[in-house]
Amino acid sequence: MTKIHNDFWNDNGHSHSWISSEEYVKVFEFIDEMLKKEDYHYNFDHIYLFGNSFHNFHKYREDYPEFLEDFRMVFWFDD
Repeated sequence: MTKIHNDFWNDNGHSHSWISSEEYVKVFEFIDEMLKKEDYHYNFDHIYLFGNSFHNFHKYREDYPEFLEDFRMVFWFDD
């Protein structure tokens, strides 16, 4: 799936990188805490993996298929 999206961007996509599932959770928990301090809350649990949000991956590993050991979020930037 990532390759399909990457190919769609052709040469406009650049600076490809990724973060691990642990990094993903830490980043979005930090953002969530900062928003709460500003009295604003946004739910980042809108991205799902096998029916569970990415946030819950480490909490509920038993809910995921046995073959899924971890995930990473791949991203890049466009011009």
